Amino acid sequence: MLELDHVLCMVPPVGDWPRQLSEHGWELDAGTSHGGQGTRNRRLVWAGQYLELVWIEDLAEARGNPLRLDRRAEWAATGASPFGVGLRGRLTDEQRTAFWLYENLGFPVWVHRDNERRPKRPLVFVLDIPPRRRPGHVGSRAGLRAVHHRGPAPADVPPYAGPPLVHRPGLHRMELVVDAGRPVTVTDLLSILVAAHPSVWTVTTRGIPESEGTTPPDPGEPMPTTPELPEDAVRPPERPWAGRRVADDDARPS
Repeated sequence: MLELDHVLCMVPPVGDWPRQLSEHGWELDAGTSHGGQGTRNRRLVWAGQYLELVWIEDLAEARGNPLRLDRRAEWAATGASPFGVGLRGRLTDEQRTAFWLYENLGFPVWVHRDNERRPKRPLVFVLDIPPRRRPGHVGSRAGLRAVHHRGPAPADVPPYAGPPLVHRPGLHRMELVVDAGRPVTVTDLLSILVAAHPSVWTVTTRGIPESEGTTPPDPGEPMPTTPELPEDAVRPPERPWAGRRVADDDARPS
């Protein structure tokens, strides 16, 4: 069974996002460079998943890498989604037909072909590694409860276990709902919200929350309507943010 490993968001290499997180009590790790990929990251680790903030460190290297994360970093010009969804586990043979194998990180990563065909969708990739062992110590005691994504098109994710991914049409935007901590606007595209009294959710094979005691959806059935954001969710103060809408479903960056 696949599970949600982390959520990715492109950020500017220079900005106030580290300070914004720190001032609101969120601790980032030191991060690492991705050799051959032209990128560097820092991570905010929660109890079960983490947020990966990525920026371009070497533009020429990024442009020469098959992932082409430079296009996602330059989302305002290219229309590509600045977000990504990372799963972990083993794809079935049938599921692998929608992915290609990326081996530059030292372990197999399956990348959804929408990265090239429909880059306005979030990047979807699967780390071909065993399910995560729940760590004894994490950067935050908070747990991720839901991922609310706005954009021209939803991520094409295979069935997985973990917090639900909720899509609504609109300009590029992501809100991560957690169950503890302080809300913060991280960048113009990304916010962390806090659900003061989150519903009791159990995990289904599609990442859709369900009340305890209900039957998980049949994988062959259409996905059910995902619940709205809890009314008691605490939001950060609003500030202007930019986005771009892409009309052509098959549009790709040049």
